[in-house]
Amino acid sequence: RLPRPVPCGVSVGHFRITAGTLGYVVCDSKGRWFILSNNHVLADNNAAKVGDPILQPGPFDGGKNTPSYRIAHLSAFVPIHFDGRPNQVDAAIAETDASQVQPVLCSLGRVEGIGAVRQGLLVQKHGRTTGRTQGLIVGIHETLWVDYDGKTARFEGQLSIAGGRVPFSDGGDSGSLIVDLQRRAIGLLFAGSDTETYANPIRPVLKAFKARLCDGERQG
Repeated sequence: RLPRPVPCGVSVGHFRITAGTLGYVVCDSKGRWFILSNNHVLADNNAAKVGDPILQPGPFDGGKNTPSYRIAHLSAFVPIHFDGRPNQVDAAIAETDASQVQPVLCSLGRVEGIGAVRQGLLVQKHGRTTGRTQGLIVGIHETLWVDYDGKTARFEGQLSIAGGRVPFSDGGDSGSLIVDLQRRAIGLLFAGSDTETYANPIRPVLKAFKARLCDGERQG
């Protein structure tokens, strides 16, 4: 049997993708638990169906579409527009429970609510590829075009983060929850360039699913 429950910040993915990062555990008003990550990690760039299995680790890291690897089932995703209309978030959730995942970040600990976003804020994350890294918010209202396997999507109102001596993120870190130094949630990592990492601000992500960050007290 695979080690369960896993902490957040580890490899995860829809059964048809390679691998991304399990961002964090969120809850709805009924107390049900969901894992939060990107649409392109959990919903295969809009191609997935609700109920599809989510694997841990992701397929690229050895996850197979069998019961022992299924950690969650896709519940909802915000569709990504590829027609020039602006996007705000690249996000999806998949239903899970406390036997599969725990609301704590690898190497960082439990998230302590939501933080205020500002230019120059020091932030950190733990992702599937680069582990724990620190960076600096260098932009808070960025517009960017992101390539998704040959299709392009425009995003507005995004956060931009620069790494220090090492890059803040790399491929496979998509879906990582970005927090400040007090472990308050700031953003959801979804894209990057050679020099910067891009994230959706966390509030619109949670609002899209009428969800809140889980504190681990209740289980659906």
